[in-house]
Amino acid sequence: IGRAVEALGSLSVSYEPGAAVSDVEAGGFPQLVGSNPKVAFMAPSALTEIAGGPDAIATEIAREAALDGTLVVLAGTRLGTWSDEIDDLRVAQLAAVARAQSAGGSPAAMVESFVRSLQAEPVGSDPPWGWIGAGLLVAALGALAVLDRRVRRRP
Repeated sequence: IGRAVEALGSLSVSYEPGAAVSDVEAGGFPQLVGSNPKVAFMAPSALTEIAGGPDAIATEIAREAALDGTLVVLAGTRLGTWSDEIDDLRVAQLAAVARAQSAGGSPAAMVESFVRSLQAEPVGSDPPWGWIGAGLLVAALGALAVLDRRVRRRP
């Protein structure tokens, strides 16, 4: 986990020897992912470093590396994710689709499918309803104040 934390501080892809993908397969991922999501290819032994499976590993890496965005972890052949941009339920749905589409295929193909799905998800597109509501409230209070002054000035 420490190696991935260190690598993801400056790179978009972390590769650990012993991962289920080859270094050649992992080598193509920086161009695929750009800067988001980040991807960590880890050896199966990473699953014994922390309880909770690959999602817990992803959460721990994101916390320790102070990441923003989305992180995909492949620990052995098990897929894990963490995101502060996409809802957990939606991430789980996309992961299930990637697993199903790549059944019997390579782990690298599963991660690639998942990464592409994550990149296609809209993020940050929800209107800021709190700010919109606050603005409308201020405008309404201002209008009431003006109306009150006009009513009080009438003889």
